[in-house]
Amino acid sequence: MVILLNFTLGEMKQLLDEWGNGSIPKSEQIRIIERKLEEVATKMQQLHQVENYLINKLGKLKDDSEK
Repeated sequence: MVILLNFTLGEMKQLLDEWGNGSIPKSEQIRIIERKLEEVATKMQQLHQVENYLINKLGKLKDDSEK
């Protein structure tokens, strides 16, 4: 199962269909998007932490190999 920003492909299709036919009120669409943006920001922060760890680890490994 493929997940994109915590939406499965089936959920994405359903949301796009519902948004396209107007069955989701605008206020609900706003709530869903705001929630997903918060999740994206959290995931980006976590990825930056992983990136910083890897950069530091690589630097230490390179320093050790030069000794």
